[in-house]
Amino acid sequence: MTDEQVEIMRDPKRAPTAKLPRIEDAVNAGGFLTGSSQEIIDHLKALEQKYPALDRISVSLSVGVPKSEALEQLQRFAEEVIPAFKKTKVGEPALVK
Repeated sequence: MTDEQVEIMRDPKRAPTAKLPRIEDAVNAGGFLTGSSQEIIDHLKALEQKYPALDRISVSLSVGVPKSEALEQLQRFAEEVIPAFKKTKVGEPALVK
């Protein structure tokens, strides 16, 4: 949020005009990943091409996600996304044909 948005949010009458970022804005900006396993693979492959030295990513879940759902999402990521990236030495690109 900008300083101006924070200031507007302090006033309940002006708050609706703050034009806060929407979830769609964050998705479009690449702030987090959402979609099918293939869409996530494609996004990560594009990052891999753009940043050849990239050899790690951080995976986290939104605050408040129930434990059972979090475990399901992480398991799906491990089973459906990770296999698309072959194991390589640190610093080598992990490109898969």
